[in-house]
Amino acid sequence: MVYTQLRNSKRLRTFCLVFTVALLMMAVVLPQQQAKAFATATSTTFGCSSFSASGTTDAPYVTIYAYAGGVDYFTIVANNGGTYSGSVSFPEQQTGTVLNYEVWGSLAIYTDFNDPNYWDGDAYFDDDVACVSSAGGPYVPAGWTQHWMTCSSAVFDAPGGNPIGTNAVWAGQSFYVNPATKTDASGKSWSQVFVSSAISPWIPTSCVG
Repeated sequence: MVYTQLRNSKRLRTFCLVFTVALLMMAVVLPQQQAKAFATATSTTFGCSSFSASGTTDAPYVTIYAYAGGVDYFTIVANNGGTYSGSVSFPEQQTGTVLNYEVWGSLAIYTDFNDPNYWDGDAYFDDDVACVSSAGGPYVPAGWTQHWMTCSSAVFDAPGGNPIGTNAVWAGQSFYVNPATKTDASGKSWSQVFVSSAISPWIPTSCVG
């Protein structure tokens, strides 16, 4: 399922900041709204079909976001010992198109921007940049569609194969997924996901929403 929402991200986050301040007055009821956390973007790649970012954070999760063609695209990555790294993919845009790229801290896994946990209320990375096409780089395969991950899972080199290092997908993230599934020797169904790398790993189809 492609998450589509037409919005002005800066204006929405300004509104959410006001809303968060109001919630702080209800700290006894909603104490999690008091959390503040940073997420720096010390390394970024502004592609025409993906946005990659890495840096440091003390937020439990970090959202990596791009606004392309009037549509929001984002993925959520977990804090890994005070650092994070990840990327979000979207349909190829023409080289030189100005896109909005953002990175912010999130309090928990979420599925839409109406969730109060989607942003921690702190400063965030926000830049409008003319995208640069990475010739020969990985692109979303034709026919693959965007889906939510309904559970967290290690990623595998083949259906029923071996985990690829410590890499994983997390519940609440979104990825482009091959609609054609495969079954392993035990009959378990597997799906291939695009993670902006040269290799698209496999996860259990049961985790694809």
